[in-house]
Amino acid sequence: MTEYSTESSFLPDVHPKVIESEAQSAQEIRRAAWFEARGAREQNKTRAGIVKRRSKLRARTFDFLFGAAAKTVKTLGLHDHLAARAADLVLTELDFHFHDLPPAFDGYRILHISDPHFDSLRQLEQAMLAVLGGRPVDLAVVTGDIADRFNGPWKTFLPPMRRLISGIAPADGFYAVLGNHDSWRMVAPLEALGVTMLINETAIIDKAGSCISLTGVDDPSNFYSPEADRALWTAPAGFKIALVHSAELADTASEAGHALYLAGHSHGGQISLPGGLPIMTGMQRLRKFSRGAWRHGGMDGYTSTGAGVSGMPYRLFAKGEIALLTLRRKP
Repeated sequence: MTEYSTESSFLPDVHPKVIESEAQSAQEIRRAAWFEARGAREQNKTRAGIVKRRSKLRARTFDFLFGAAAKTVKTLGLHDHLAARAADLVLTELDFHFHDLPPAFDGYRILHISDPHFDSLRQLEQAMLAVLGGRPVDLAVVTGDIADRFNGPWKTFLPPMRRLISGIAPADGFYAVLGNHDSWRMVAPLEALGVTMLINETAIIDKAGSCISLTGVDDPSNFYSPEADRALWTAPAGFKIALVHSAELADTASEAGHALYLAGHSHGGQISLPGGLPIMTGMQRLRKFSRGAWRHGGMDGYTSTGAGVSGMPYRLFAKGEIALLTLRRKP
């Protein structure tokens, strides 16, 4: 069973149905305010990250270089070959061990998908299902950038998401947060498919009376707001997992007592030097957490190299992945 948390640990002595109704009302009010604010930011193109964004000149330079590289690849007749290689995903399987994991969640399997950018690589959907091979999972999470073209046509990401949900069929549901390529307009269509969108809010996963929480927040690189910090700090006590598009809020989540932080955004560099050293991560802070497993304070983290591509449909020394993470209880 999934339910949303309230912001306060104090609840008056009233009937549970009244509490549930009030919590739902507060949730609706908070969401309505978010839709209004986020819609205005997108319309006015007011993008702001947790730190000052790099110069537009630098971004345009990278766009030019990537565009020139893509044209060169096509001219040499290598596009189909390299695009197929970009869609050759790996399944990364990792165990994370925690002393405070509720016993009911020992062995709990979380499928972590990030950055599919469905409208950038047509082969991706089948590649994702193939690499999973029908493995059973308890929970599936997507840490943003479901689409690539901001405000692009819905048909580019809705059909593959529908088939993924059906093909994966996680026992405890499908959860997602928005990335810097994703628009507020995607929330309702995705939720209509059965995806629970976490918009600076927390969901509770209950198994036989034991609970873990999932807190999902807005993308910190383009659409940061203090609401993201509030959501991380007000998540209920217990075993907490943070879902954030980028690892740039890892310090806040660690201080707020989260046990596990799942992110993407960087694509592991997508175009990297030999050995996996990324040329560009898209991160403004905590860039050391741009790839793979890491630890900050008392919190474990995992930054996916992402399933899809952006900018150009190729990868170099940064293989695309889906991660299957198993929670283990330390004795």
